[in-house]
Amino acid sequence: MASPLRTPGHPAHARPAAGQSGYVLLYVMAVLIALASLALTVAYRERLGMQLVINQVSGTQDEHTLQAAHTLLLAQLDLAQQLAAPAHAGDPVLGKLPRWGAGDEQEVAIGEQQVRITLEDRAAQPDFNLLDEKEYTRLLQELGIAPEAAAQYASLIVAARPDTGFTDRSSFRDIAGLPPALLQTSEAGSDSPGFYDLITLGSGGKWVDPETTPLPVVAALTGYTAEQLATLKRLRSDGKVDRKLWLDTFGSDSGRFLSPGTALLARLKLDGSPLYAEVQLLRRDSGWHSQPLILLTETEDSRSDTTSPP
Repeated sequence: MASPLRTPGHPAHARPAAGQSGYVLLYVMAVLIALASLALTVAYRERLGMQLVINQVSGTQDEHTLQAAHTLLLAQLDLAQQLAAPAHAGDPVLGKLPRWGAGDEQEVAIGEQQVRITLEDRAAQPDFNLLDEKEYTRLLQELGIAPEAAAQYASLIVAARPDTGFTDRSSFRDIAGLPPALLQTSEAGSDSPGFYDLITLGSGGKWVDPETTPLPVVAALTGYTAEQLATLKRLRSDGKVDRKLWLDTFGSDSGRFLSPGTALLARLKLDGSPLYAEVQLLRRDSGWHSQPLILLTETEDSRSDTTSPP
C-alpha cells in the first residue's frame, strides 16, 4: 500500500538530523554577522571620506580667507602711504581715515570669518638669505660660540640655503648638524636674544637700522669693533639714533649699511583655526611690495608658499 504522504515513484525526503540543523543555523548566523560587519565597514568608510572632504573644503576656505586679508592689507598700506603725501596734509576728511602701519594690530571681517593682523616693524633689518659664510661666522661668534664651531655652523647654513632662499625662520630647523639649542627661542623679556630670535627674512638687503638692529647683527654685517659697538650702544641709550647721527659717528661710507626703504612682517591669524600666515612686506618709492604668503599651522609643522598679488 502506497504511503499517502508521497507520490508514487518519488523517494521520501530525508529529514536532517538534529545536529545537522544546528550547523545550518550557525552557518546562517555567521553569514549574517559577516554581512552586517561589511555594511558597518562601508558606512564608516563613507562617513570618514565625507569628513575628509569637509576638512579639505574648510582648509581651502581658510587659505582663501587669509589670501583675501593679505590683499586687503596691501591696499590699506598703499592707502596710508598716499595719505601721508604733502598734498593731503590737513585734509579734514582724508585726515580722519585710519592709517595702517608698524606696530598696529587690526581685526577685519572677511565674509563671516575674523582675521587678526599684526604688523611688526622690520625696517632695515637684514635679510638672512643674503648673509655670506663670513658674516654668519661673525654673528655666531658674537653670540658666544667658539670660532671653530661658528665657522662649521655657518658653512652648514650657507650650504643648506635653497637657491630661492629660506622662506621662514623655522626652515633653519631643518638644517642637519645645527645644535637644537641654537634654534630655540629665548625666554620672553630676555636681554640676550639667541640666534633663532635674530633671524629676519624677506627685506631684500643687508641693512641695519641704527636704532633697532641687535648689536650682534650689526657686528656681523659691518665688522665693527667692540669699541664701535659700545659707542652705538651708548648713543642708543642717550636717545634717538637717526641717519645723520649714524653717518657723523661712523663716517659717510657707513651709509651703505642703511636701508633705503621700510620693511614689515605681517602675521594674519584666522580666529577658530590653527592656520595662520606670515608675509614680508617692503616699501619702495613705487609702493608696497610683498613676498609670497607663507601658510603655517600653530605648531609650525606645516609650511607652504602661495603666490599672492604683489
